[in-house]
Amino acid sequence: MRNVEITHLRYFVAVAEELSFSRAATRLHMSQPPLSQRIKALEDELGVQLLARNRRDVQLTEAGKIFLNESRHILEHLGQAVGATIRAGTSDGGGLKVGFVTSALFHLLPLIKARLAARFPDVQMLVHDMSSRDQVEALLQERLDVGVIHACPAVAGLNKFPVYSEPFVLALPQGHELAGLQSIEAVDLEKYPLIGFSRETSPSLHDAQMACCLSKGMRPSLVHQVRTPLAIFQLIQLGMGISLVPKAYSRSTYPGVVFKDLKESAGHLHLYVVWKDGVKSALTRKVIDEVMLHRFTELD
Repeated sequence: MRNVEITHLRYFVAVAEELSFSRAATRLHMSQPPLSQRIKALEDELGVQLLARNRRDVQLTEAGKIFLNESRHILEHLGQAVGATIRAGTSDGGGLKVGFVTSALFHLLPLIKARLAARFPDVQMLVHDMSSRDQVEALLQERLDVGVIHACPAVAGLNKFPVYSEPFVLALPQGHELAGLQSIEAVDLEKYPLIGFSRETSPSLHDAQMACCLSKGMRPSLVHQVRTPLAIFQLIQLGMGISLVPKAYSRSTYPGVVFKDLKESAGHLHLYVVWKDGVKSALTRKVIDEVMLHRFTELD
């Protein structure tokens, strides 16, 4: 069998498509002399001239045209084989199942998605919008590969790593008397009804929200408790109160709702990547390492 490697095929296809050694070298991020040497070695190995060269241009020989067509097929099948193998490396062969708390969908998900798309382009990420508590259960039952949660209790069999931190901001109705102020202090909020996350459905968000208030000396009048961010913004729009929400929410627009920073930072919400001990999939392990390596900065 001829000693022809995949790199030979990639180099040849680049030259054949560009019909120029200099342009092909640029495309391959290498210098021209080594490329010319590789193509000459390929022709010597095959015992066939693939390219007709002169000082002005490069042309494919008949043998070169056939070899180009076959090389493209080989590289295409190789790419398909690699993609199928990577997908098979996930727990069910269908994709990487990642849980996200809702606030992480606004800012952290796009960052992670972009990072994984660049590093693992053949991997499909299957997103599950779940509370921290539900993610912990799903991870233990191996219904999720990786989770992104708020609070991470000490649970046997789970590992965690902090990946993101963001402040709370004030969300209030458009036209509210505080909306026009340049500087808002936490003490200014005490007289207004607070719309909070339900502890029953979102205990980590509820506790973080309350801790934020208490850390600023506020004694919040928690009047409304709701399950979702959309419900918070609907009540705010109706003028039923104000809320402290993760700053990531302010990246989207909600009719009748404005966001304001407090004079002093209103506490931070921490996000962790979480996974189960003894990860079986090599791909899942690589994804976790990639997320840990590129810790994401706080939202500006």
